[in-house]
Amino acid sequence: MINGEAIRRWPASPVAEKRRERARRTALAIILAVFLAAAPDRGKAAESPSVWAYSLYKTLTYEIVANGADFILYTTLLSGTAAGAAPFLVVNALSAASTYYVHEVSWNLFGPIPETTAGFVELGLTKTLTYRVVSTAQHLAVAYAFTGSPWAAAGYAVAANISDAVIYIANEYGWDVYGLPVPGAAAAAVPASAPPKP
Repeated sequence: MINGEAIRRWPASPVAEKRRERARRTALAIILAVFLAAAPDRGKAAESPSVWAYSLYKTLTYEIVANGADFILYTTLLSGTAAGAAPFLVVNALSAASTYYVHEVSWNLFGPIPETTAGFVELGLTKTLTYRVVSTAQHLAVAYAFTGSPWAAAGYAVAANISDAVIYIANEYGWDVYGLPVPGAAAAAVPASAPPKP
């Protein structure tokens, strides 16, 4: 209430309603596509792919959902228009996917392999935090390039950081539970002193 009067809400315009409905449908389609793409293939033996392929698969599942969330944030927080959404999505998708892929490959090649479940959780948090730093810088740069406003870019980066952190953790959990084996994890799980199997 302002000055004793209730704030009157005007009904949303038909164009805004159509845009919201289209964004909802797009988000649902993206989520469904990710779940279908990430579903384990029960008919094949679970062989560990190369680090490069494994990182590519994880990049695809993460970026499909994260870019859907970034699109929603772009249109709501940065007041992005439909005309500006396509260039934003292309630049954001390419820069974010490149960043994620390089981080994932680097972690899989040079990062430690957990030896226990507790170690897995600790390493997962460390991995999440290191990626959040890199991803936040990427979001700041892209948002600033499209808005020219450091405040708008910072607000977008904070909101994207929160949504993308949830998506990142869900993606890591999904790959750990339902995904292919981590490349090199099977070899690392066997002690060096164990005799080779015949």
